[in-house]
Amino acid sequence: MTSPPTDMLSASGAATSYTTATEYKAVISSILNSVFSYSNGKVIKASEFFPLDTFVVGNYITKPSNPGNFTIEFLFAGTSFEIKEYGTASKYRIYVDSGNGYELATLAFQNGAVATGTAYLRKIDFTTYGIRKIKMETYSYKFGGIIVSVTDTIAPIKKEFNDLCVCIGDSYTEGTG
Repeated sequence: MTSPPTDMLSASGAATSYTTATEYKAVISSILNSVFSYSNGKVIKASEFFPLDTFVVGNYITKPSNPGNFTIEFLFAGTSFEIKEYGTASKYRIYVDSGNGYELATLAFQNGAVATGTAYLRKIDFTTYGIRKIKMETYSYKFGGIIVSVTDTIAPIKKEFNDLCVCIGDSYTEGTG
């Protein structure tokens, strides 16, 4: 990555900046969209009711009332994309892999949209076309999906598991209590 992308938050409830766009929602008919890979936490549908019915949140198993942290990964082919986020005073950090391994696009955690209880769009612009792996670490974040121009695409990252280990145990294994 020669230079980090620009990052700009829209006004609350703003429409997409693309004339014609494709939206990849985080939740489709109560099922998490498989184009996004989630890790580092349990991810669940934010709500059954509008406007959060297409958003996901992290959820701690031992304390479900606390919003959890999680990581989102996807493959992006294009110049720019918009992240649909919900105003919860969250934090996030973005990594980009343009073929040389993940590099931090934002060194420190960035502030998410203010806690207004409405949706925002965050435009991430690379200025040049490329195929990139995107990884986003979140804290107390409500993720609604990605919007791209019709000429750009999002795809799942293929993960290869060479070694797989399953650990069975009690609270020491889960890391709580």
